[in-house]
Amino acid sequence: MKKKFSKLLLIPLGLSLLLPSVVANAATKTSADFTDLAGIDAALKAKIDALLAKGVFDGVSNGQFDIDGNMTRAQMAKIIAKIYDINVDNSVTSSSFSDVAADGWALPYIEAVRKAGLINGMPDGTFDPAGTTTLGQFATALVKGLGVQVDLTGKPWYSDAISQAVKNKLLPQGTDGKALATRADLVVGAFGGQQAHEELLKAAEDKKKEEAKKAEEEAKKAEEAKKAEEAKNAYQPSTSYPSSPGDTTAPSITAAAVNGKNVTVTDGVYGTVNLSGITHLTGGTISVSENSTLTITSIEGIDLTGFSSLSFTQSLTAGLNSLDFIAKLASLDKKGDGVSIDALAKLDSGHNGLEVKGTLQDAAGNTAAVKLTFIIG
Repeated sequence: MKKKFSKLLLIPLGLSLLLPSVVANAATKTSADFTDLAGIDAALKAKIDALLAKGVFDGVSNGQFDIDGNMTRAQMAKIIAKIYDINVDNSVTSSSFSDVAADGWALPYIEAVRKAGLINGMPDGTFDPAGTTTLGQFATALVKGLGVQVDLTGKPWYSDAISQAVKNKLLPQGTDGKALATRADLVVGAFGGQQAHEELLKAAEDKKKEEAKKAEEEAKKAEEAKKAEEAKNAYQPSTSYPSSPGDTTAPSITAAAVNGKNVTVTDGVYGTVNLSGITHLTGGTISVSENSTLTITSIEGIDLTGFSSLSFTQSLTAGLNSLDFIAKLASLDKKGDGVSIDALAKLDSGHNGLEVKGTLQDAAGNTAAVKLTFIIG
C-alpha cells in the first residue's frame, strides 16, 4: 500500500480519536466494518480487532480505518494514555502548552501524558498536537510507559528508545526511528504496549500474592514453633499408669469456681477467673470429666521448691471436688484469713493475670496440660 502523508488525513483521523462521545454510543466495531482492511495481513488485523474490542482504537468515517494515514501527536497522546491506564482528568480546562485548545478533545490526554512524564512538549513551549509523529518519538513514549529508563543522549537521540522498544516487543526489528509513524505503526505499538503493560500488572499481582502466601506460611511456622516449645516445657509426670487400650481421651475440666466465683473454662484445659472485689483467696472447687490426678507444676512468681512440705498433687473423682492447692496456699497465711489478693498481685510480673499451670492425668496415662489464670482487679 502506498503511504499517504497529506495533512488532509488529519480531518477524518480526528473523527475517530477527537470525538469519543460519538464512538462511545456506537456498537463495538471489528475489522470487518472497515472496507480498507479487507486485504491486510491477518496478524495486523487480529491486533486491530483486539484494540477495537478494548476501546483503544476507532476507525474514521465512511467505513474507513485509514491504516496508512499518519498519526498526530495528539492521537499518540490519547493512545498512550489508554493502553497504560493513565489517569485522565476530563475536567481540566487549561493546558500547559500554548497551542492546545482549552476546549479541544485532546486536552485531557495531553495533560495526562505530560504529567506522567511520557510525552514532552516542543522546545518553544508548544505541543504541536496536529503535527506528525516519528517512530523515534512513539518508541520513546511506549518505553517510558513501561517504566523503562530511556537514554536520550545517544546518536541519534532515539537509538536507545528504538532498541528498548524492539527488546520489549513493542515495535518490530528494523524500525526506523526517523520515519513518520502511520496508523499501522500505531496499532502495532499500542498492541505491544498494552500486552506488556498487562504482563507487568499480572507479575505485580502474582508477586503480591506470593508475598502474602509467604507471610502466612511464616506466621504458621512461628505458631507451630511456639506450640512445640510450649509442649516441650510442659510438665511430664513420671508416674507410670497401667495401659488401657480402649481409653485414649485425656481428662478435662468441666467447671470450676474460686471464692464462689465461676471460672470460665475453655477447651476443658484453660480456666480464667476475675478476682475483682475479693480481698483474700480462701478456697475453690473443680469438676473433672473422669477420675484423674491434678498436679500443680508452677505458680507464677513462686518457687515451688520452697514448699517441699506441701503436696501439690491431688486425686480427683469424676464430678465436683474441692480445689486443695488454694486451701494449702491459704494455710500458709499466719492470720488464717487466706492469701491476700495484694500479695498475689505482686506475683503477677506481667500484669496480665497470675498463671497457675498443672497437668491432669487419668489411669490410662492420658494427660492434659491445664492452666488457671487469676485476673487481679
